[in-house]
Amino acid sequence: MDPEYYKLHYLTTKSDVYSFGVLLLEILSGRKSIDMQYEEGNIVEWAMPLIKSGDISAILDPVLNAPYDLEALRRIANVACKCVRMRGKDRPSMDKVHDAWKETNFVD
Repeated sequence: MDPEYYKLHYLTTKSDVYSFGVLLLEILSGRKSIDMQYEEGNIVEWAMPLIKSGDISAILDPVLNAPYDLEALRRIANVACKCVRMRGKDRPSMDKVHDAWKETNFVD
């Protein structure tokens, strides 16, 4: 859930962007957004430092078998990081997310 929702008590288009970023992290990692079976139960708090440090392989779902395009996955992870920024005004618009997604070469 968008962290700003807790303060403002209403959803915005940037809340949708946040949710999309969480979805991307779930797809990449195979983890739920909140999963207390892990020491760091919040997917955003767990994945963001790893992505920012460049350790993309640390967040990838172990079910994913190589070979995969690690650079494309890195770009997707970076899109996710931008989407889950704490402040809505710091998140991209969905148009920008769409453009960045197209650049990953996962869509035409």
